[in-house]
Amino acid sequence: MVSGLDVHKRSVYATAMEDNVALIVQRNMENNIEVVNGFLFNYRDHDIVIESSTSGKYLSKELSMLGYKVHLINPAKVPEIANNCKKTDREDSFQLADVFRKGGMKEIYILSGDIENVRSLVRYRHSLGGEITLKKNKAHALLTSYGIIIKATDPFGKKGLREIENNYNNLNYSDKIVLRSLIMTYHLLRKDLHHTPV
Repeated sequence: MVSGLDVHKRSVYATAMEDNVALIVQRNMENNIEVVNGFLFNYRDHDIVIESSTSGKYLSKELSMLGYKVHLINPAKVPEIANNCKKTDREDSFQLADVFRKGGMKEIYILSGDIENVRSLVRYRHSLGGEITLKKNKAHALLTSYGIIIKATDPFGKKGLREIENNYNNLNYSDKIVLRSLIMTYHLLRKDLHHTPV
């Protein structure tokens, strides 16, 4: 027996069915773990199938902690779901249950809490690195637009900042504000990166 959950930010549409495809119930409900658990409690022996959306991943973790047999799938890799022209919540939840019942989908591994924590930190550090590079590039572009080339190896180190300071009078009023903001944000991001564990 299987239940397919089409999960959205505020709602969940559920289809519970027997192994012989006979429908038990279809229901729309609030996306609230207490509400969903209240519905699924009568189907604790079911395999629970959920799409790998952001909301779906969260709900799958919550249900797994409650002891449900949860299966997370990527709907884009399931032709019956990806190519379905009906695309209603009711139809999607039915297809999730039905395709799983037939054995036609590959599951996504549900990460443990520890692994997810590490991945979250790595993603955050990566995003910080991207923001730091962006701020540096904008500052370089602004200085270059005035024909200013910073000779220091690290333009944002002590020597480089002294060079920038010596060239502030060559900038107009608004660009001075922008450049100071870019440099300040750069250093704040670097500090944040330094204090973010891996």
